[in-house]
Amino acid sequence: MLYFAFLNQNPLITVNELHVTINNMVNRQIQKLVKRVKEVEQKKTEVDKGVPKIRLSKMIGKMAFLYEKFRNAIDYRDDHLLRKNAIYRILKRRLVHKIKAADVSRLLINELIRARYLEDNKVPETKISQVSDVINKYIILHNLAIKYYEPKEVPELYEFILGLLASEVETVLVSSKIDNAYIEAFYHTVEDRILVKEDKIISKRELDLQTYVAIVKAISKPDDVLLSYKLFKLYYPNWPTASRELINEIARNLKKLKNNIDIQINHPLGNHISKNLKSLAVYYKILRDIFESEDREKSMEDIIQNPDILEDHIKSACNSLYKKVKNKLNKNVFRSIVYIFFTKMILAIIIEFPFDVYIYGHVNYITLAINILFPPLLLFLITMSVRTPGPKNTEKIINGIKKIVYEKDTDPIFEIKRSYGRSKVLNNLFKFIYSVTFILSYGIIIKILYEFDFNILNGFLFLLFLSIVSFFGIRVRTIAHDWRVIPYKENMLTFLLDIFSYPIIRVGKWISNKFSKLNVFVFILDFIIEAPFKSFIEIIEDWFTFVKEKKEEIY
Repeated sequence: MLYFAFLNQNPLITVNELHVTINNMVNRQIQKLVKRVKEVEQKKTEVDKGVPKIRLSKMIGKMAFLYEKFRNAIDYRDDHLLRKNAIYRILKRRLVHKIKAADVSRLLINELIRARYLEDNKVPETKISQVSDVINKYIILHNLAIKYYEPKEVPELYEFILGLLASEVETVLVSSKIDNAYIEAFYHTVEDRILVKEDKIISKRELDLQTYVAIVKAISKPDDVLLSYKLFKLYYPNWPTASRELINEIARNLKKLKNNIDIQINHPLGNHISKNLKSLAVYYKILRDIFESEDREKSMEDIIQNPDILEDHIKSACNSLYKKVKNKLNKNVFRSIVYIFFTKMILAIIIEFPFDVYIYGHVNYITLAINILFPPLLLFLITMSVRTPGPKNTEKIINGIKKIVYEKDTDPIFEIKRSYGRSKVLNNLFKFIYSVTFILSYGIIIKILYEFDFNILNGFLFLLFLSIVSFFGIRVRTIAHDWRVIPYKENMLTFLLDIFSYPIIRVGKWISNKFSKLNVFVFILDFIIEAPFKSFIEIIEDWFTFVKEKKEEIY
């Protein structure tokens, strides 16, 4: 039996109080959010105070850091997921038969510190035993699970378990309690304000869960692995302190649990709910930026109790954020260009160049140069056209945040309506038009390539990278779009561009998803280079420690 505790809990935060005096006019919900954030920060300081920290050689750490930067450049992932992905990678390499969880924990944390996913001399030594306990729990879960399932089902379930383990280890090393405070505050702002007037569109239970999923996506930007862990915790809230009986129950229901989580992640109404909560998500993220700003001179209570002070902080936060967005755009463009250029160069050397020599007897350096230089140049041009939000966007954010902080808002946010679909004739007509635009989009490009004397392989690689770059460009542009609460104005030109670029972007998304699973360069790094390289670093680290100990004996 699966448990779904989140929906059965009493609300942690209510939105039904509007205070009339200046000191008490702040919504009770926001007051509790501020109180909870302060408690989390205070407890963290108290727990870490006086506890010995893990300290490693900074010189050795630079080697690991440079390796990690290079690896991430050819395996494009969002920045906030890099640490979790690194934990997943390390665990997959370290978790071998009969190895002790305590050893894995120590080596894991050391690797994360060297790669600068964690700060040196900041991680308490007590984290080693905490992570070790988590690893042991999942080892027991895996060992029990293999008793209930056929051998052919075990590899997929192992990957699922490993994803949950990596996500939980990250929360042990870097607390997600503040994240959860904002998620719950956001959730209790919108619960019961999404209308469903028609029966059988979505149940109340499913709606609550999908609302929660949409909010987690908006606040934390998780991938499917991290989102699976969040949902897993909803089904089994007692998992952090799980007994042997609970672990056994989860092992027995593991496949059913995974299927249920996959259904919720891919729910047909998920995107619709996310889209309608986007503006509210921006307001909460800006509020969080204000509370966590290192430059703020006033306390969180002082800020929210004075509307004028709050407005000044919102403006400051927005201006700072827009600059960060621009910097992040540039950083992501650089990473994407490195990824594409490196991949394209490798393919040119091992496939394109030999093919031209062997089949045609010569190399067309013009087509080769176009194939190498055009994809990164196109990505650069796409991202340079991105406009960061402006003053009107800031004004709407100010009004939105004030409404959350000071007003009692019980009005419906949006309504979920039944989609009656199109007629079969109309649906087939739209599919035909889409097919025509697909053929036209690629047909025109192929005609241009033919005029430049591209051969079959040159042309195929050009189309391949054009599709991937177009998709990457859209992904990078979302960095700015995520903070925009004023929608773009559509015109005929953008409409036509969307029609003819959509097929290319769609193909790029499909290729990117497939290629990320079959990235040969990442495979070589992870399974051929990384293990001996990291072992070499550990030996050097141990040698430095040994020399230091001998030196201390002399003095």
